[in-house]
Amino acid sequence: MTKKILITLVLLLFLITGCNSKNTFNGGYAIVYLEGVPYLLNAKGETKDLSQYDEIDSQFGSLMIVKQYKNNKILCGYIDNNGNEVIKPSYEMAYPFSEGLAVVVEKGQYHIINTNNKVVYTLPEGYIAYDQFVEGYLRVEHEGQYTFLSKDFVLGTSFFENLENFSCGLALTSYKDANGNTNYQFINPNYEIVITSEQLKQYDFIDSFHDNYARVGRYINSTYYYSFINNKAELLVDEEDNSLFLKANNFHNGQAVIYTETPYRKIYGVAGDVISQRYCFRYLTTEGKYPAYLLDGGKYGFYKEYEIENSNINEIWATFEPYVPGYIAVREFYSGNPKYTYYKVTDEGVEVLNLSTNDESISRLDRVHYNKTIELLSFKINTFYDPANPQLLMVVKIYTNLYGIVNQNGEYITKVIYDNIVI
Repeated sequence: MTKKILITLVLLLFLITGCNSKNTFNGGYAIVYLEGVPYLLNAKGETKDLSQYDEIDSQFGSLMIVKQYKNNKILCGYIDNNGNEVIKPSYEMAYPFSEGLAVVVEKGQYHIINTNNKVVYTLPEGYIAYDQFVEGYLRVEHEGQYTFLSKDFVLGTSFFENLENFSCGLALTSYKDANGNTNYQFINPNYEIVITSEQLKQYDFIDSFHDNYARVGRYINSTYYYSFINNKAELLVDEEDNSLFLKANNFHNGQAVIYTETPYRKIYGVAGDVISQRYCFRYLTTEGKYPAYLLDGGKYGFYKEYEIENSNINEIWATFEPYVPGYIAVREFYSGNPKYTYYKVTDEGVEVLNLSTNDESISRLDRVHYNKTIELLSFKINTFYDPANPQLLMVVKIYTNLYGIVNQNGEYITKVIYDNIVI
């Protein structure tokens, strides 16, 4: 009897270990939640249970912060995208890894650790950091003032009331003068003022640099305009000799979404009279060129030869990412229900990106409402789904508040069954 039991146990052990060896999880590209339980999801549709952690950081990456609650305390650690525990939860606080380093807090002390969990630097008493390294520098705070710690662990001696991270080699700072007015400046890594408050005094709003241009804003005759300046505080002038835009977002990979007062499109009434006009959202390059643009509000369309009608725009989301052409998601309302239409934008033109509706996880009732109630939650390049071919992935939510993932071709790469998704 004992021998039979032993043989049975050996066989069970073989089956269990054999099964695990064949199903080793790797290549996670998203965190998904199913009935409240977090899992890692890979491109094969395999999942890895992360329920041993009480909380997973909302930022997906090669290393992710996880938390466990023990004895009324929060302990933070890190896992990789294969689900392996790289650093056991042991810190009071932990911040994302960047450039191979991360800020952690242990017994109230702020440390910098590497991916081997080795403390490579400890901030002096009274210094705190709740950020990550950007362009080789970490923003730190001391008694309400800010400076930087370099990657070779040289602590700055110049302090600022307000300080943004470096971007394109410059950091935005600001301070209030005796009259309570905010003054902006840009500094370089040597803490030298590169763009002075005098050069920026005409602007009411200043943003950090993106693609070597900073977005600035000002009131002109009661109207708020945006412009872009380079690292010499010179204005970007477009091919139509214009430097003022009614709306503008920051440059991203060489292009920004803007609109101006012209060109515009006239909207005609039944009697043939002009009842309104719609300004153009356009794509502006850092060279001041316009590769493509579309119209805002009411009946709308792409201003050039690309015409798309029958919609009321409530919101425009646009992104330009590396590795793929530009994409736009337009939110509209149809019979009171939100609907998203996706467009792919290239130099050759614009095409509608139709989303598949034949997913088996969607019931017949939901399928009726599917195109009218889909909602876009995330819109980003994912380098983990297919490392050899990074592509745009979109997290969508349907009528029943379930989530799925769509690729850049409009195809579902998951079933729409999850409570939430982080990519």
